[in-house]
Amino acid sequence: MNVRTPARDAARRSCTVLLLHAPGSSAAALGPLATALHSQLDGLCEVLAVDLPGHGASDPAAGWAGAGGALAGQALQLAAAAPPAGPGPVIVLGVGSSAALAIELAGQLGSQQRGWPRVVLLEPPAWSAADVDAWLRDGLPALTPVWFGGHLLEAWHLVRDGRLFSPWFLRERAGIRQGEPDLDDLRIHREVSDLLRSNGAWQALLRDALVYRPVWPPGLEVIALDKPPGNWADVLAPEPGGEPPRS
Repeated sequence: MNVRTPARDAARRSCTVLLLHAPGSSAAALGPLATALHSQLDGLCEVLAVDLPGHGASDPAAGWAGAGGALAGQALQLAAAAPPAGPGPVIVLGVGSSAALAIELAGQLGSQQRGWPRVVLLEPPAWSAADVDAWLRDGLPALTPVWFGGHLLEAWHLVRDGRLFSPWFLRERAGIRQGEPDLDDLRIHREVSDLLRSNGAWQALLRDALVYRPVWPPGLEVIALDKPPGNWADVLAPEPGGEPPRS
């Protein structure tokens, strides 16, 4: 657990939120979201933003093949490193393409008899079969280091083009993103650094996520949100008798 946002009043804490970033990113990239969670939850939940194995400051996950692949291996490693259950439920909050990992991690935590966590997916991808084929074919470049730095330019284009096209490799009219793109140099540089730091790990994890077909155990609650809610407390820590919104 690389980034820890402590609750203001541990006695009031009603849940623990495990915040998962997308493959190729880092917990630091979710700093604004972690800050919003902490502010809107008003100390009701402890928020833990996690550097996935092989990302940010975390060591790579070991034993992927024996664990059933990168996705299962990372879920096992995260479950083993998860803090002891607090007084309230655990909520796994997966952002973007970390949705598959969030579901897999929740299954691992539930199988350890910690009680079934809740899963909240923020802007999970909706990949069609054609999307999956295109991503597997064109979207997972190796970024193999070369002495003249060509891999650095390739990584920069991947991040920059992701702001202009969706998906990033569909560089034609059909893939143009609507609206004004965010081309802030500093943010692009940080994302390129995250991508290169996690090279090898992010491709393996995203490859598994693309072909993942979740089987939700009975008792596992999953909420999908297509955009951040107006107040995270309504979703993660609703008042007694209240129901979290669903989409």
